[in-house]
Amino acid sequence: MSFAISIIVVIATTLSLTSAANYSWIETEHAIQNAIKNGVFSGCVLGIATQNTTIFKKAYGTVGPKRGFYSAPVQADMKFDLGYLTEPIALNPLLMDFFEKTIILPTNKVSFFNSDFNNNGKRYITFQNLLEHNSGTNIFYSGLGATLNGTIPTTSTTLMKAINEIKLEYTT
Repeated sequence: MSFAISIIVVIATTLSLTSAANYSWIETEHAIQNAIKNGVFSGCVLGIATQNTTIFKKAYGTVGPKRGFYSAPVQADMKFDLGYLTEPIALNPLLMDFFEKTIILPTNKVSFFNSDFNNNGKRYITFQNLLEHNSGTNIFYSGLGATLNGTIPTTSTTLMKAINEIKLEYTT
């Protein structure tokens, strides 16, 4: 993630917006592709714009790491939900602490800790699958309310019930 931020900072500080339209993005594209290849991040959208016009916009990589599984390609017009920052800022450090203390392991099956998760093909999903976004669940899933007859989950119990009822798009 810091690599992607440094690319943006370098571009912002070394280019004027008037020269950006004529700039060759090949070196930047190679840096992004190398970062994806080296596992720094799985994908991104590089966008350079002014208030009035888009100078450069291109998608690279996939939504999540592939590691032998399918991962949807990043689209140039993809909207990124800033709510996803909860995972790298809060959830991942917490899980890393659990992994270090061997409270849980990345290879542990979620269904071992939540027996209700053992349905709809989710029996073999591990914490690692969830963190790498290759569990087979749709990351753009917007049907939590639909799984509970149109009601939005308002308690941890109803939220877990809705999550447990999600069907997989593919199996791991």
